[in-house]
Amino acid sequence: MMATMESVRRDIKLLRQPSPGPGHRRYVRIYSKKARSMLSPSSSTSYSRKGNRPSRPNTPSKSPRQGFPELSDVPCYTCRRRHVKCDRILPHCAKCAKKGVACLGYKKPLRWADGVAVRGKLKGKAQPVVDSVAIDLTRKAVEETFPSIWEDAAHLGLHTTDNCCSNVVGSTSSFLELVDYCK
Repeated sequence: MMATMESVRRDIKLLRQPSPGPGHRRYVRIYSKKARSMLSPSSSTSYSRKGNRPSRPNTPSKSPRQGFPELSDVPCYTCRRRHVKCDRILPHCAKCAKKGVACLGYKKPLRWADGVAVRGKLKGKAQPVVDSVAIDLTRKAVEETFPSIWEDAAHLGLHTTDNCCSNVVGSTSSFLELVDYCK
């Protein structure tokens, strides 16, 4: 009776101990002769004394990346655009090279806008719209400031002052509109 009481107390004491976390492994020693003979050195796996874990060979291990090409974290832009799985080999993707397509690389590609502005009220326009009143005012100011130029142009047969002034006004007004837009 006394032996059973002690075993019950021991079991209760073991139940009160906190259980190890989910990442904790418990290694159990095997005391039976039959089990030890199964784990003899003649078997394919040798075990070390501490925890009955398989022992590692004493040969130095190679790093896991040695001999492999360096890889990018993201696919190249050419493979993204083609909707193809990229192999991400640096500096240029081998899939693009195999296909004969120029690989755009892994950095964000620069894109140049064709128009005056990419967004805002001038979006998509080649040149900003110029007011005809501004053209007339600029033409008069140029004629008053440089009268000899207009006389020389008339002698040479260059009578197309409309195009000249509209280009000057177009570039100046576009510059002023862009300055106002950036403020």
